[in-house]
Amino acid sequence: MICFDRYRREGGRWEIITEHSMGIYAALAAAGSVTFEDGLEMVKGIGLILEEMGSKRPGAMAAIIGLDRDDVQRICQEIDDLYVANLNGSQHFVISGKVVAVNDGMELALKRGAISVQRLTFNVPLHSPLMEPIKEQVRHLLNDFRISAPQIPLISHWGGQPLRDPAEIREFLVQQLYRPVDWEGCVRSLIADGVKCFVEVGASDTLTKLIRWIDREAKTLLYGVTDDP
Repeated sequence: MICFDRYRREGGRWEIITEHSMGIYAALAAAGSVTFEDGLEMVKGIGLILEEMGSKRPGAMAAIIGLDRDDVQRICQEIDDLYVANLNGSQHFVISGKVVAVNDGMELALKRGAISVQRLTFNVPLHSPLMEPIKEQVRHLLNDFRISAPQIPLISHWGGQPLRDPAEIREFLVQQLYRPVDWEGCVRSLIADGVKCFVEVGASDTLTKLIRWIDREAKTLLYGVTDDP
């Protein structure tokens, strides 16, 4: 959000805002749906809920590069408590589940030809059905905050679906914890709708790289802490 505020003050322009995974909270603040302060408090509250879950029912996540979607889905079908959490782009996926299941999935992915398999620094199985037990806690937390309709079109990581209504946004914030991220579908939908340039605002170029994997012709720009607009 600090980067976005600087980008705005220095004349950066945008017509649509989209988000990836837990980046939804920064996107909501950027779109004017929540205040900056409430966005921080939401993230803090969600973090505490996830921390508690991680201590009681730990999970894991891992990135897999180099297999097709069908290959990764087949691995998850063969291993109990393992799910596709992120469809990030051409042959780039994240799996999520119980710790043993993720370890087995990583091993099987390598055996089946994955170029790279990397354990992520999460101790909860985000974007999988295993997160459903905390949905009422999250829903209760969100009731303490005011959420308005976005002042700028806000596109979700569910394949490019727009988020318009405050009630719809609240439900998205709950469900996105246990539903997969379809970043590839989101990017392809935006390109089909005429988006010509993607600007990633932040200190990382992760989404920029993923967009280039999805469509090498897409124009991308990165605006970070030390970058110029």
